[in-house]
Amino acid sequence: MQIDEQLTKCLVITNYRTGSTSFCIENGRKNNLVNLFEILNDKDTYQNVDEASKVLEHTDNFIVKVMPDQFAYDYANLEQLMKHSDQIIYLYRKDFTAQCLSWIAMQHLQDWNVKPQEESQSAVNHIVDIDQAFADKHSKLIRDNNDFIKECIKRYPAPVYAYEDINNGKPYKRVYDWKYMPFIKDYNTKEIYNETIV
Repeated sequence: MQIDEQLTKCLVITNYRTGSTSFCIENGRKNNLVNLFEILNDKDTYQNVDEASKVLEHTDNFIVKVMPDQFAYDYANLEQLMKHSDQIIYLYRKDFTAQCLSWIAMQHLQDWNVKPQEESQSAVNHIVDIDQAFADKHSKLIRDNNDFIKECIKRYPAPVYAYEDINNGKPYKRVYDWKYMPFIKDYNTKEIYNETIV
């Protein structure tokens, strides 16, 4: 998940289930940055943008990620975070269906383990028992965040990276047993990002 760019104060604008945690860890280590993770999200409680902005202002070198819903799809809130950043990077996932299914499963299971299982360990099997309404609610969030990121890229051009292009090949060893396989409406992710992809 490392990129070639030299980073100093990096704001990663992303969505859920894009590999953003690994992205921030690996590029933070590579560039000796303080990893502030999701500065606006603390145990599902959204933090104050003013407070987060102060943290960025007083941190010498950092990498931090934000999702559009966390700053209420408000450009003024985003600009508050951007003003303390030297770089903006967009990180997305090409496979919208896989992204939604992963997010739906995580929301159902409340399993936020970010560490890949050891290669010697067997895969962990998770039972996912949801209905279409649950799936629609959570896939809508992924869709809404992508829609906003599309507009951000137009307004604030910056490098765009795809999870599938920089993935280090170490996926989580999770196996999902879907009691009901939800329908995920198509979303043309390529159309959103194809003009600005690195």
